[in-house]
Amino acid sequence: MTLRAKLVVWYSALFGLSGCVLVTTLYLLIAHRLRSEADEVLAEEFEEWARIVVDELADPQELLRQMRREIETEETYFFRLLNVRDGSQLIFLAGSGIPGAYARELEALRPPPPGGPVPDLRTVTVWHGRRRFRVASGLPDPEGHPELLVEAGTSVRAVEKRITSLRRYLYLSLAVLVVMAAGGGWFLASRSLAPIGKMVRELDAIESGNLADRLEVTRTGGEVEELRRAINRMLERLQRAFERLQAFTANVAHELRTPLTTLQCRIESSINSPGGESPHAVLDQTLRELESLKALVENLLLLARMDAEEAPWDPETVDMARLLEDVGEAFGFVAEEKGIDLALDRRGEAPVAGNAPLLRRMVGNLLDNAIRYTPPGGKVRASVERQGAECVLEVADSGPGIPAESLERVFERFYRAEGSRSRESGGSGLGLSIVKRVVELHGGKIKITTSPGGTSVEVRLPVAERSQSA
Repeated sequence: MTLRAKLVVWYSALFGLSGCVLVTTLYLLIAHRLRSEADEVLAEEFEEWARIVVDELADPQELLRQMRREIETEETYFFRLLNVRDGSQLIFLAGSGIPGAYARELEALRPPPPGGPVPDLRTVTVWHGRRRFRVASGLPDPEGHPELLVEAGTSVRAVEKRITSLRRYLYLSLAVLVVMAAGGGWFLASRSLAPIGKMVRELDAIESGNLADRLEVTRTGGEVEELRRAINRMLERLQRAFERLQAFTANVAHELRTPLTTLQCRIESSINSPGGESPHAVLDQTLRELESLKALVENLLLLARMDAEEAPWDPETVDMARLLEDVGEAFGFVAEEKGIDLALDRRGEAPVAGNAPLLRRMVGNLLDNAIRYTPPGGKVRASVERQGAECVLEVADSGPGIPAESLERVFERFYRAEGSRSRESGGSGLGLSIVKRVVELHGGKIKITTSPGGTSVEVRLPVAERSQSA
């Protein structure tokens, strides 16, 4: 079921339920009022006839004549005068509107217990329950003639027909109103959802080739405007992600194509020129290229795993000072080979809650970058210390620095700053990307400052809680 249909159904159901309660209440009130008015008219007739009985009791013939005249004008009424002491019926008169069969049953009705001058109202049924009469009975002269009982009755058929017609009219009107409300609800829902339909058509037209397109935003100040703005923001994020994916795919293809082409050329050259390089030299160079490819694939796999899970480990307490010493010792030989002065500065313990292999990889990448892009005779300084609730790791080199226009992009995957970072230097363009992702997974921050005299990378990580064990 569409949203439009659901809105119409709910609106119609709510309108119908509310209307049904209102119509039923109105019907009950009007029906009660009609019956009350009929009872009031019957009570007035009873009082009039009781007065005639009292006034003409001394002259039975005159009493009978007057009551006949009264009944002739009230076609649906009947009159009874009874003696409650011996149960005899003195007078019974029925209007012309009461069929004979009904009149005979009314004449044979058992009289009620004697009451007072105030009429007692009751409803009786005759002719096997097919016709109902409302009867008022009472003593016209309880002091002088307590044995006399007067009954005045009338058919309720006319009142019930009016009530039935009223009920039919009210509920038929309600049904018509519900249908009209459903039509109005459909129209209003269509008008309200028209911007949504337009938005859907605009979104259907956006594909991978035109992700730069945006939904048209009209200043209405309503929810649809906010929805359009939110979708536009989402499209912008999707566009950036898609562009990064395209660039990443192109970079991966380029990074893999270059060593694979080199391998192919070297092997073909070795096959076509038997007198060229020795097989041992070819295999040695091939092995180095394969190691480079393996490192690239491992870096890509590591980034993919870190992107897939925010914290894929059980945190443990890692002393960054000891970790820097261990990693720095391994890179000391590399720096010595290149003629670079590598200095490590440990300023007390600096515990961090995290994954030791990832933190080791982060420190190793920073030292590797610093040594890789520092010329022979240069210096690399690495220090770690605790500053309040943070552990601060800083790695600085005396290399050529990073161009200002490249500083904001150094964390992009496969990005190499012009001049200082190139394939010839041995980098894949993933080192700082891995560092940044490790820092993010550990809830830290990273900052790079650079100048022609060198580059400094500062990493700040939250200090581990005391309750965590190594």
